[in-house]
Amino acid sequence: MTALTRFVLRHKALVTLFWVIVAAVGVMTISGTTHRMTNNFSMPGQAFRVDDQIARQYGNGGSEAPYVPVITVPAGERVTDPAVAAATVRSIAGPRLVPPKPLTGAA
Repeated sequence: MTALTRFVLRHKALVTLFWVIVAAVGVMTISGTTHRMTNNFSMPGQAFRVDDQIARQYGNGGSEAPYVPVITVPAGERVTDPAVAAATVRSIAGPRLVPPKPLTGAA
């Protein structure tokens, strides 16, 4: 690091000229680069279309947390016991809030 410091201190005019050239090149190319800066963060292509279609059809998509059903049973019982299994089937077969729709038009 001391070698770089010595070089810069010994060649002040050369270092200054270098930075002036860098600044001039930056000014000359600014009109060609500013149009490339954007704040657009949308997903391009098919992934965005399919995500949008899923959100429209099911009212839920990648931007929302999914519903995760959790089944708890009394202590000492198992989900595979016949009475508990029957109760589980009855609770799952209850009213459906959002009926599934087939995905159409996704190519």
